[in-house]
Amino acid sequence: MKPTERQKELYKKLSPIIGTEPKVIKYGDDTGEHAIFIMECPDPLDKNVIFYATIGLSDYSVADKKYELMISGYSAQDKVGNILSTSAFFALKINGRFLKGWFLKNSLKCITPLLK
Repeated sequence: MKPTERQKELYKKLSPIIGTEPKVIKYGDDTGEHAIFIMECPDPLDKNVIFYATIGLSDYSVADKKYELMISGYSAQDKVGNILSTSAFFALKINGRFLKGWFLKNSLKCITPLLK
């Protein structure tokens, strides 16, 4: 799976806003059937912090809306990209059937094993 033209455009718009030295990494789900691209950018003000953003999640409708997700973490913590991709797959799986706060609480159940 290669990035679509729309995903490349989104990357070009986000990368200069978020940080420096951006790179995009493809993350797959446990089944290997689905993938999502995650952009990683070191914080220009603090090299110990990395910003992560989905690229292309908005290609899918989640509760009839379009979303991209973003998170930041310390560069020493190598699981942040996995946490974001797991959250993206979870949002697609439940198709937005959540109320404010419910998504985070329940997606943490999926993410907690990644932190151990």
